[in-house]
Amino acid sequence: MSDGNRIQCKTCKDIIQSMKRHDYIQCGCGKIAIDGGSSYQKISFPSYPTEDWVEFDQDKFE
Repeated sequence: MSDGNRIQCKTCKDIIQSMKRHDYIQCGCGKIAIDGGSSYQKISFPSYPTEDWVEFDQDKFE
């Protein structure tokens, strides 16, 4: 069992650590994030510029 998980941002050099499940942490510049503590490891980082597009079918909610 680990004491959480950690990574270092190559942009701002922050070392961030997630200590418990659903402990979402971002670095100072916001380029990377980590989550999961010792339960799982989820690392978020941009691979290329994107825009999020989500479509909903309103008829399904009426």
